[in-house]
Amino acid sequence: MNRSHYWTADQKAKWASAERQEGCKLPRTHENCTLILKVARPGKTASDKAKRNK
Repeated sequence: MNRSHYWTADQKAKWASAERQEGCKLPRTHENCTLILKVARPGKTASDKAKRNK
């Protein structure tokens, strides 16, 4: 059930944005970055944060 090979453009954009903001140091996998973001900011995504800051 690993969908990391089937990212949508939106998922890639969110992940790239999140990685820049969070300074992701783990291996470049979507699952790791998503897990970090859920722990760091439950219920908040990097794109939500970016929209608020504009």
